[in-house]
Amino acid sequence: MALGKIKADTLEHSTAGSLDTQYVVKGSAKSWASLDSSGGSTTTFHGSFNVSSALDDGVGQYGFNFTNSMSGATYSCVGCANDNILYNVATNWPGVPNGYTAGRTGLGVYSDGDSAYIDSDVTMQVTGDLA
Repeated sequence: MALGKIKADTLEHSTAGSLDTQYVVKGSAKSWASLDSSGGSTTTFHGSFNVSSALDDGVGQYGFNFTNSMSGATYSCVGCANDNILYNVATNWPGVPNGYTAGRTGLGVYSDGDSAYIDSDVTMQVTGDLA
C-alpha cells in the first residue's frame, strides 16, 4: 500500500473559517499525559498521546518517555498536580532523576504544607518541534 501526502497552506471549514497549517504544526500539543499516581503507582494512564511510558522517579517525581522524540531539549512543558492547590509543580527541571532530554521529560510535585515531594495525580503537556 502506498502512502500519500496532503499538502496545504491553509485548512478551511465551512462555518469556522480558515486556519494557517503552520499554526497546527507549530502550535499543537506534541505530547500529553494524565497519570493516576496519587497512590504512588505510575502504571495507570487516564489518557496520553506520544508517551510510551511513565516512570516513578521517586516520591512526587515522574518521568515521561516520548514515543516520538522532540527535536531537542528546549521544548515547553507544563505540568499540573490534580490533588491540592498548595502543591507546586516543576517541569523540565534537572532535579528529576535523568533530567529531561529530547526523548523524555520529568516533573516534580512539591507540597508547601508538608515541605516535601508528594505523590499526586499529575498531567503534563508538551509543545515544541518533533524531531
